[in-house]
Amino acid sequence: MPEIPAGSTASHDVPATSRLHPVMWLRAIGIAVVAAAIVSLVLLAFSWPTVTAEAKNLPVAVVGSQKQIDQLEDSAPDGLLDVREADSRAAAVDQIRHRDVYGAVIISGDSPEILTASAGSPAVAQQLKTMGTQMQLKIDAQALEGMQSALGKMQKAMQSAQSGAGQSGAGQGSQSSSSQSSDSKSSTSKSAAKQEVPNITVTDIVPLNDNDPNGSGLAIAGLPLTIGGIVGGVLISTLVHSRRMRVVAVIAYGAVGGLALAGILQG
Repeated sequence: MPEIPAGSTASHDVPATSRLHPVMWLRAIGIAVVAAAIVSLVLLAFSWPTVTAEAKNLPVAVVGSQKQIDQLEDSAPDGLLDVREADSRAAAVDQIRHRDVYGAVIISGDSPEILTASAGSPAVAQQLKTMGTQMQLKIDAQALEGMQSALGKMQKAMQSAQSGAGQSGAGQGSQSSSSQSSDSKSSTSKSAAKQEVPNITVTDIVPLNDNDPNGSGLAIAGLPLTIGGIVGGVLISTLVHSRRMRVVAVIAYGAVGGLALAGILQG
């Protein structure tokens, strides 16, 4: 029977990997939780502005009288517009092209118009279009109310003409009723001609590129730009050791990457 060496025991020692097994499980779970938290923070960084952002104090040029401007401010949502008066349509267009305002509302004259700049902000341009639609609905409602009022006046005039014809003689009554009815019809036609419903036109002064009319290219490029920025930062920080050369590398990376992005989006 072989002798058991001194200092040894009959039982076998537990391997180190088996002793560290619970610790390794906890470490793996901890890393997974931290990674999930990072992904959640990135998701919040991308989605939070889109969900919570709302337009406030948008600079918009308005061409019209002071009464019309006051009516526009009262009808717009509270705090939405920062109204800036313009003398003419040309002045409003000039303000849009110089990016002093996002758009303009022309309410002077018989042809109201909404001027937008979708290349400056597609979201603001869409809001201005929506505001124009709401203004058109109000104009249509006022025109319909005026037509109904004119129709009521015409009916009253015809009723009064018929009652006058019944009370007067046969010959004179027919002549008076015909003349009154013709007068009422002519007055009604004149009022209808005067009540032409104006249509609000929307003109895009600075439109987006024809290849990307919805402006979705830059939005789609958001995530690749973020990932590319992280990759570029990691590569420069690990492969370039001199601080001065790191600055040079960052400038070169930004210039080349910006030109490449512009070429891809424009192409």
